Amino acid sequence: MHRRNALMTFSGILATSAFMAAPRRAALAQSVAESGTPTRLTASGYKEQALKAGNFSKQISQLAVKNATHPKVKQFAEFEVAEQTTVAQVLTEDAHPQPLALDPHEAELLGQLEAQSGKDFDAHYLQSQIIGHQQLLNIQQAYLSGAMAGQQYEPVAVLARMVIQMHMTMLQDLRTEAAA
Repeated sequence: MHRRNALMTFSGILATSAFMAAPRRAALAQSVAESGTPTRLTASGYKEQALKAGNFSKQISQLAVKNATHPKVKQFAEFEVAEQTTVAQVLTEDAHPQPLALDPHEAELLGQLEAQSGKDFDAHYLQSQIIGHQQLLNIQQAYLSGAMAGQQYEPVAVLARMVIQMHMTMLQDLRTEAAA
């Protein structure tokens, strides 16, 4: 009898959670659609977009490891290089994934960043990372909004989403600290 009551209670919680999550999912799909990222991504689309956005984040972070002047900005860049390397290893199933070619816009942004130094470099790097992390978050959300439970990259996207959200908070704090 206790099991039946527990099961009924748990089922009620799940139903309430699903009901409450439906408007958030619709709002999420709308915000992702407005960002330019498709509202739903297939596994191959997810992999392609996550690798592309992560590749750019890694390349500018490699530059920041060398050029950042604020120690915490440099430390964040080191973490980002390690994170994007790991994500690429998981998504490609390759211990040493090759970097992707940058598109012309990314190459231009990298060139602009290379021309910066000191606090200007740190500020531009952090702003690029904030924009890039929002794009990465949109990719995770677009994939998860259309993913069925147990889909190929679902665990990666769930974990990546959590880390990206933490990084966005860290980046906002770093931007304030580095500007002082």
